[in-house]
Amino acid sequence: MSQGTELVRRYFEAWNCGDAAEFRAILAPTWQDHAHPELSSPAAVAESVAAIREQRPGLRFLISTVEEVDDWVEARGQSVIDDLAGPKLRWRFTVEHGRLAELKTLAD
Repeated sequence: MSQGTELVRRYFEAWNCGDAAEFRAILAPTWQDHAHPELSSPAAVAESVAAIREQRPGLRFLISTVEEVDDWVEARGQSVIDDLAGPKLRWRFTVEHGRLAELKTLAD
């Protein structure tokens, strides 16, 4: 497993268990999420995840594949809230200096 695919798996696992420290370890200080530009740092992501998990404790991400594609790492899957599955999505991450630097969310 490449470093990029391992980082992406850790990202979704941190979401699923609410591990704020993990976001600080795997996200670049210049983190950029195109769907949520207000979350522009690891600390902002950690705070947002904690707030979302408090409101929706049953939220989980089920990831079916993670693979390197060209110059990004792509995950495919969907969110699930209390057994209600959301739409299938693709998440494209870029990796810089051993950390996740950028995220684009796309409909599958």
